Amino acid sequence: MNDILLLSVLMRSLTGVQGNGALCIFPIGLKCMVCSGLNVDDCDANGHIQMCMPNQKSCETVVRRNGDHMTVMKGCKDDRACRDNQMQRYSGRSTQCNSNELNSVCTCCC
Repeated sequence: MNDILLLSVLMRSLTGVQGNGALCIFPIGLKCMVCSGLNVDDCDANGHIQMCMPNQKSCETVVRRNGDHMTVMKGCKDDRACRDNQMQRYSGRSTQCNSNELNSVCTCCC
């Protein structure tokens, strides 16, 4: 296969046309920062970019606080599981993501 044809096939596999006619370019697979640290800067400094599994369509960030101790974790996550975790912070009088509580868990998906 010549280079031009190979490039054409690759570009078709990387693009899609939305219902509104907009052309979207997306990578072959999702890559997320994977790390664990005492804060966001520590996590990012000690982390690495990882190719996610095909069923993992979200990058998840979880910030946990237990008293004065905080941890930040980032990684690949199944999209539905990530959204479910994120939505828990909106269920009633939740302590999931509440800065006024001694213990708190905040989840964000992208």
